[in-house]
Formats: sequence, structure tokens, C-alpha cells
Amino acid sequence: MSDAKNAVNESLMPQQCKAAAPLNLRQKLAAVMGEIGYIEKRGQNQQQHYQYAQAADIAGTVARLFAKFGVAFAASEESIEWAQPRETKNGGIMFVCRAHMRFTFLDSDSDERIEVVSTGEGTDTGDKSIYKAKTGALKYALQQTLLIATGDDPEDDNASGAVQNHIARGGVAQQARLEGESQEVNLISEAQQRTLRAQAHHTLDWDEAKLREFAGVEISEICADAFDAMLKRIAELGEAPLDPAARDVLVNTITADGRSDLAEVLQWIGKQDVESLSVANYHRIMRAIGNRKQQSKPLQGTEGAAQ
Repeated sequence: MSDAKNAVNESLMPQQCKAAAPLNLRQKLAAVMGEIGYIEKRGQNQQQHYQYAQAADIAGTVARLFAKFGVAFAASEESIEWAQPRETKNGGIMFVCRAHMRFTFLDSDSDERIEVVSTGEGTDTGDKSIYKAKTGALKYALQQTLLIATGDDPEDDNASGAVQNHIARGGVAQQARLEGESQEVNLISEAQQRTLRAQAHHTLDWDEAKLREFAGVEISEICADAFDAMLKRIAELGEAPLDPAARDVLVNTITADGRSDLAEVLQWIGKQDVESLSVANYHRIMRAIGNRKQQSKPLQGTEGAAQ
């Protein structure tokens, strides 16, 4: 076939039928970024009351798109660090591990590669801290390299964002010690510690151990810039609607007490019906009933006027 005839045939060929130029690695990663979109936070931390994007969801989504566009992925361990083990409230040992990882994106059609380094930290009472640390490093590398949106913003100054940012890092004071840094860290004062303890007890009936578990560090090691956010987050948790099981427990407790009916308790707490009770309302009523049993006083006199 002559060159002239080839030129004519090519000019008549539909554009979509022409062979597309192969993508390089950067273009493939850009295509992956364009298709990922938003990854829902389906994980739920039951102890610290926040949601997170699971590593399996992130890695699964990315792996499918890598296979589609011809991108291979490899991980290698740079170094592992272990912090001083901590004793838990139950007398166990909490191991803290930090994993420094190197991740490589490879083009399956060429020798092109892009490398990123990432660090993850994991705590566990058993042998899983190193795996948690490596998983954290993997999540961070994928999220930051591919700009994966999950709704988390470390610069968010609202209550949930600020508190969860400090919790996720394990506390700035602990972080600085782990890294061997000598930088000065501003911590909350003794008065602020007392305020946090009182607010957590009054609103959520938390003891010292529960508040420490929520913060992720000792109360005295909470960062000063997280104080207001923690107070607000505790208040938010207290304002959460009471779940049906807790409502049943509360109604049964009031009935068993026998000296006040539900209508009187709702009037005292300032609510119209039991469905509108919050978590903080629940703890306040239960404390009042417990105090009255101990002191033989009427319900209205146990904690003063309804707030």
C-alpha cells in the first residue's frame, strides 16, 4: 500500500479508533487521582468516639485503579523505632512503635518509578503495634500522594477536628519525646486539668482513666492548644441523643426508685419527653438517684436547678 493511500486511510479513521499514546507514570497517577473521588469514613473508634477511613477501603480502592492503569506498588521498611512501653489502667503493657517506610510507584510499561517516604505510629498491648504503625504509614502515603479526600483536615479548628488531630498524633508531648526532640511543649495547667476532669465527670460520668483514654496521653501531658477543643468535644458527646437501650435502663431505674415518676424527672431536667434526653441528661439523672438513695433527700435537692 502506497504512502499516499496510508495517509488517506488514516485521515478517514475515526479518532477514537486511533491508538492512544501510552501514559507515563505521572499521567497514570493523575488518572488514578481523578477517579478516586471521596472515600467514606466507615471505621468507628469506640473508645475515642471518632470515625476514620479504613486502610482496607483506601488500599482496595487504590489497588483496583492501579491495576486498571498499569501501576505497580512496592513497600520497603526503612527503620523501626520503639518508645518506652507504658502501663495501662488494667496493669498491662502498651507498646508504642514507629515505622519509617518507603513506598515505590512503578510504571508497568516502563522503568519509571516514583518513591515517597512515610512514617506511621502504632500502639497495642500485644504484638500488633508494628503492624498498626506500618498500616498508618501506608494510609498516609496513599492519602497524601494521591490527595484522597476523607473529610479529615489537620488544620480544622472545630472541636472534632482539633481533638482528633491531637489524639491521632498521640499527644504532642509524647510525640516530641519519641522523636528525641528538645523542643518546649506548652501543656495545660493544673487548673485546666481540674476543669477537664470535672467536665468529663459531670457530662459523661468519665473517671480519670476514661478521660486519659480519650486524650491518648496522661492528663498532665495534654497540649494547651487542645484544651478548648477537648472541652467542646466533651460537651458535644454529652449533647448526643440517648440511645434506646440507655433510655430503657433509665426508665427502669426511675420506676424501681419509686419516689419519682418519669414526668417529674423530665420536668426537673427540663425535657418534654424521654426521646429528647441526651447522654449528659442520663448521667445527671442517674447520679441524682444514686445520691438520693445515699442521702435520703428528694430528687429536686440533689443537684440544684436544672441546667
